[in-house]
Amino acid sequence: MMLAIWAVVGIVLGYLLEGKWVRIANNGMLVSALVLVGEIGYELGIGTGEGQISLGEVVFQASLLAVIASLFSLLVSLIIIKPRENALTKRSLHEKESIYRDGNPFLVSLLFAFSLVLGFMFGYDGLNLPRIGIDYLLYFLLFTAGYGVGGLGSKLRYIWGEAGAAGLKLSIATLVGGFIGGSVVWAATGWNFLLGAGAGVTSGWYSLGGPLLMSVDPAMGAVAFLGNLFRETIHIVLYPILARWFPLNAIVVGGATTMDTGLPPVMLAGGSELALVAFIHGAILTVFLGMFLPFYVGLFT
Repeated sequence: MMLAIWAVVGIVLGYLLEGKWVRIANNGMLVSALVLVGEIGYELGIGTGEGQISLGEVVFQASLLAVIASLFSLLVSLIIIKPRENALTKRSLHEKESIYRDGNPFLVSLLFAFSLVLGFMFGYDGLNLPRIGIDYLLYFLLFTAGYGVGGLGSKLRYIWGEAGAAGLKLSIATLVGGFIGGSVVWAATGWNFLLGAGAGVTSGWYSLGGPLLMSVDPAMGAVAFLGNLFRETIHIVLYPILARWFPLNAIVVGGATTMDTGLPPVMLAGGSELALVAFIHGAILTVFLGMFLPFYVGLFT
């Protein structure tokens, strides 16, 4: 709830100030996103170094889940929304030219990857580093991203309906692709079919899907947690590259995280209009999964 509030505050302020200092806000968002990714890597490194997370079969299956679920979500989105035919995509391609001219998307991806690996190494070595509260980082991220969206000004009233429709279609593609992807991994690894599909449908929300599935099958819960954490990481690292070809469709890779941690890459590489779509996409998934996943997992307990 607080994340949504900070995003709304940013949108309102950006609207009132007519988008002044958007570049400063984007730079602040990039720095805080890098710190946040580093903290994710740090926590993952601690868990691995202390033996809480195995680097064997669980990580392999989690990697399969992340890659295959993301890939099928992207494929389904390409069927539902054709790239370069959607008006939002056409405008983003035009806007993206200046964004890509001002900053190399591959460099942004490398920065995210470097932050993740560096954090993992520090955590794995057991170094006791000061931590910035993740909640505060998320508040700042959502505020700055909201500010950029609000900077669209009067344009917001014209694109809101279009962005909402795109966000809804993309959320459907994310869920369907996740279901198919989880089912494919189930077939390859011998998981329980319904639990495997549920892990795929979790759509990057590892802090919800992992613990819920762990209550049914600890190993499955660990795979769901890590797999969806990896999916979030894939989105953060690769969206700036994927946006060169699929700026709208690639939003689905982030799943529910495009409402918070997955929003900065979309804002930086896709622009403000697609950031609005990403936020709506993530919000729809968050509301749906928050109600659906506990009910779904409850069928097995």
